[in-house]
Amino acid sequence: MKIDKKISSLSELKAGLKKLFDKNRLKMLCLFSISGSTKGLPLVAISNEEFNEKIFVANLTEAINKINELDLKMNKKFNDIIINYNQDLLVCYPITDKIILASLGEKTKEIVKFCEKYSSFISKLAS
Repeated sequence: MKIDKKISSLSELKAGLKKLFDKNRLKMLCLFSISGSTKGLPLVAISNEEFNEKIFVANLTEAINKINELDLKMNKKFNDIIINYNQDLLVCYPITDKIILASLGEKTKEIVKFCEKYSSFISKLAS
């Protein structure tokens, strides 16, 4: 994985996601935990642990809606988001909030495999 771009706003993240959806590269978007007992699981986990929920989206509208919800719940904009992009894999995280967004193939088992394979690697990246 290589770091392609650093983005500083939610609108830049949306634009990046739109580009991937338009090219049919982004099949599914999953937010998963990189901390605590849920590390590597497909959850949303914010460092203050106000909420946890499983999120799977099938299209850009859903992705943007979920990101907007997350943005509101965090009561602040995404900052310091890094995108790692390699073929059909997209990993984004604001480092301070311990959130990862990852796009994977259409099957849940691929997410599980991905999480097993990359959770420790990604948590090192984000720590």
